[in-house]
Amino acid sequence: MSVLAAVTCLSAFLYPQLGFWKVISTPPADAVDPIALQHLGKWAYLTRWTNHACFYYFLCNLLVLLDIGPTRLMRDYVVIGGFAAAFGTGFFLTPAYYVLEHFKLESIRRRKRLHEEGWHEIYFGTHLSHALSLPAVVLHATIVDLEENYGNIYSLNVFVFAYVLLAVVVNRFATGKFTYPIQQDIEASKFGILGVGAFVFVLYLILRAFALLGFWINAQGGSQK
Repeated sequence: MSVLAAVTCLSAFLYPQLGFWKVISTPPADAVDPIALQHLGKWAYLTRWTNHACFYYFLCNLLVLLDIGPTRLMRDYVVIGGFAAAFGTGFFLTPAYYVLEHFKLESIRRRKRLHEEGWHEIYFGTHLSHALSLPAVVLHATIVDLEENYGNIYSLNVFVFAYVLLAVVVNRFATGKFTYPIQQDIEASKFGILGVGAFVFVLYLILRAFALLGFWINAQGGSQK
């Protein structure tokens, strides 16, 4: 993997980090959803988890290429060991946002309200936080050398377990509200909490399938041996 490719992948996740570091101004959690985000803030969003994980994953890729820091440890445990989590969640983020969130009426109303309150970057900021994720991880998968790590999805399992436990289960019972409109719609339906649980399980299966897709892409002759 070249330094240019690593910088390209890293830059795809830079905008959300600039907001997190307060370099640029983004709507605070209480302006977005004062109930669901009252405890965890934007860490209740899978987007925040994915963007952070992928940013630091690709940062480690870059540091390994530049031979900065404990490169062997970062290569074995992050670049190689963390591939499943980075690809699975990064590949999922883009289509999931546009299919499940962006066009829902509540989300449209929220963006309009935030824009009227002065957060004018909300319309392009949502795209910069979601649209670049999929192409970045696909580019990475075509050129990274995973050695003999094919099919190891341990990192994805850890990621999903931590997210579901904290941002879905604990946050729901602490605030009384699920984070995403689709979760709220399922809970309000005849399926209730069990329906949300089934939805989360299907989400995991999709992430798992995407992670394995990443290994397949890497195996098609794109990795640099």
